[in-house]
Amino acid sequence: MAAKHKTAKRNVHNEANESSHNSAERSVHLFAPGMPPDACNADHVAIGIQVACRYPFLPQPVLIKMEGDRVLLQYPEASDDARAEAARLAERAAQHAGNGDRLRAIDAWQRVLRLVPDNLEARRHIGMACSELGNFTQARRYLAAALLLDSEDVVSLVALANLAIKEGDNVAAELYARKAVAAAPQDAWALNCLGAVLLHTQRPDEALSLFRAAMAADPGQAPPYRAIACLYQHQGRYSEAEATLRAMFNRARQQDSRSEPIFIRARQLYRQVQESIAEGQDAEARRTVEGFRMAAEKQIGCPIRVVEERSSDGPTAWVQLAWQHRRDHHLIRCRSDYPAVLRPLSLAKISSRLKTLGF
Repeated sequence: MAAKHKTAKRNVHNEANESSHNSAERSVHLFAPGMPPDACNADHVAIGIQVACRYPFLPQPVLIKMEGDRVLLQYPEASDDARAEAARLAERAAQHAGNGDRLRAIDAWQRVLRLVPDNLEARRHIGMACSELGNFTQARRYLAAALLLDSEDVVSLVALANLAIKEGDNVAAELYARKAVAAAPQDAWALNCLGAVLLHTQRPDEALSLFRAAMAADPGQAPPYRAIACLYQHQGRYSEAEATLRAMFNRARQQDSRSEPIFIRARQLYRQVQESIAEGQDAEARRTVEGFRMAAEKQIGCPIRVVEERSSDGPTAWVQLAWQHRRDHHLIRCRSDYPAVLRPLSLAKISSRLKTLGF
C-alpha cells in the first residue's frame, strides 16, 4: 500500500492529565488516495514500517492506533525539566540567528531536539539555517521532518519553496508556495512567496497581485515592496518604483541581521531608480541650463562658456569672472568626474547666480 502524507495535519494533545502515563499523541494520514477510510482495510505491518521510516526521531516506544482514516501515534512526552531547558536553548538559538551566527544557532537548536524530539520549530529553524548556508540536502531533510509534524506549517512550506527556487526546480517551488497560500490565505510570507515564484516564471501580472495582497496583509514586511519596485523598474515605471521604495523605508521593519540584506538591496535599487529618473530628465535639464545661460548672457552682456576639468580635487564646479581674468567671457569650470546626471543642477545654480549678480 503506497503511503501518502499530503493531507496530514498535526493534531497533538497532552494526555498527562488524562492517563497514568506521560505521553503525547499525534494524528497522521497514511492511506493511499481513493482508499476507503476503513481501518480494517489497512495493512498494519505496512503502516508500522511507514511510521518507523518517517518518524525515526520520535522517542520510543511509539504506539500505533487506528481511528478511521487516521493513524494515532502515541509516544513518551518530554519532561517538564527538559522542556524548560529546551525553551532556554531556543531563546539562545534565536539570539545567535538574529546576530547572523547560523552555526551556533544550529548547534543550539539541535540541543533542543535532543531534549524535545518532536519540536517543530527547531527542525524548521535548522532547515532554514542550513538553506542559508548552502547545505540544501540537510535543509530539505529538516524541513521535510517539520512538515511531518505539521503538513500545513506555512514557514516550512515557504522555506521549501525558496529552496526549490535556489535549486532551479520551479515546479516544486510553485507546489510548495501554493500549499502555503492554501494553508494560510492571508499570510504575507505565503503570498509573497507565491508571487516571487510566479515572477520568476514570467507571470508578472499574477505576481503583482499577490505582492499587493502581501503588503495589505502585513505592511511591515519588506519583501513585497522591493519585489513590486523591481517589477516597476523592469517595466520602466521609475516614479512608481521610487514611491514603492519610499513606502518600504517608511513602513517596513528590519527585524534583525537576517533582514538586513533586503534593505541593502532596496537601497541599491533606489539609487538605480533615481539614476534612471535623472537620465530620463537629462535632456530637459540641459535645455533648462542652456536657457539660464542665454538669459544670463543677455542680461549681463557677456558670453558664458562651460569647460570640463580633469581633476578630482576642489569643488564640483566654479566660476572665473571675465574682469578678474582679463577675458571677454565668464568661464564655468566643471570637474569631469562629477556625475553627468547631476551636472545640469550645478550649472543652473551658477548661471542663475551670475544673472542675479548682474555680471
